[in-house]
Amino acid sequence: MRSIASFASVLLLFTLTTALSAADPVKVACVGDSITIGYGLADGSQAYPGQLGRILGEGFDVRNCGVIRATYLDASDKPYKSDPMYTAVLNWKPDYIFITLGANDTKAANWRHEANFVADVKSMIAGFRGANPEVKVYICLPLPVFPEYYGITQDTISRGVIPKLRTAAEEAKVGVVDLHTPFLSSGRQFPDKLHPNAEASRRVAEIIHAAAWSEE
Repeated sequence: MRSIASFASVLLLFTLTTALSAADPVKVACVGDSITIGYGLADGSQAYPGQLGRILGEGFDVRNCGVIRATYLDASDKPYKSDPMYTAVLNWKPDYIFITLGANDTKAANWRHEANFVADVKSMIAGFRGANPEVKVYICLPLPVFPEYYGITQDTISRGVIPKLRTAAEEAKVGVVDLHTPFLSSGRQFPDKLHPNAEASRRVAEIIHAAAWSEE
C-alpha cells in the first residue's frame, strides 16, 4: 500500500509540474524605439506589440520594450544597450525578440559611426543570446520615412542601414523581417512622416506574425 501511495504522489507531482510547465507563456520582447512604443497613437495598445499580442492570443506574453530615440550604435546619442530596458530584457530571458531599431541611427551625428554599425548590431544579438541561448531573434528592417523626420532620412535607411542589417543578420544567423518594402507606398498611414498610425501598426504586427509563426 505504501508503494502505491508513493507512486500516486509521484504521479500527482509529475502531473502538476507538467501542467504548470504547459501553462508557462511564450515570452515575446519587442525591442525598438518610439515607433515600437506607439508614439502619436491615441492608445499605446494600438502600437504593434499590443496588436501582435492580440493576434497571438493566450499562451503568449508580448511586451513592449521600446525606448524613445534608441539606436543600435553604441556611440550614438541614445544607444539601446545603455538603457535600463536592455538589462530588463536580458533579465526576462525572452523566447522571441523582434528588433525594430535603425531609424535613429541615420541621424548625421549618429551615422558618422556607421563603420561600427554591423558590429554593434551583432553585439546586441550576442547579448540576447547570452541571456537565453535558445532565443529566436529577428531583425526587422526599418519602416520607411517620407522622406525625412528630424534628421532621420529615407536615403540613409534604404542605402545604408538596410544593407548593413542584412549583413549583420546573415553573419549572426538570425531571421529578417522586411517591414520596409510593404510600406513604401503607404505614406498616408504615417501622419508625421515617420510613426505609423493604428492601421499600419496592425499591419506591422501581421507581417511579423506571418514571418515568425506561419510555419509553426
